[in-house]
Amino acid sequence: MNDLESKVQRLTDALERALERLNENAAPVAVSKTRAARELDVSTKTIERMTKSGELKTVTVRGMVRIPFAELLRISSAPESKRAPTRIEKFNARLEAQSIRQMRRAR
Repeated sequence: MNDLESKVQRLTDALERALERLNENAAPVAVSKTRAARELDVSTKTIERMTKSGELKTVTVRGMVRIPFAELLRISSAPESKRAPTRIEKFNARLEAQSIRQMRRAR
């Protein structure tokens, strides 16, 4: 029985450590406008326009405006036609167009 108890204790300890790591990596409940801009790869001015128009919901915590992380997930998972391309998507599109032009010239 002692062997079984020690195995259970080791598994319990491993599970607690895994849960602690998950909690450390969990997304915050709400973020500042600056962090929201960084997460969505837009300017803080864009975030302010989105909040003013009601496109992005905010909460106030002790007088500070915060944006729920769920709102960022909602915006970032919007259909392609409803959201503007990110800088990386624009860069990749330019690269693709440039490589197509180069391939056509090489023929």
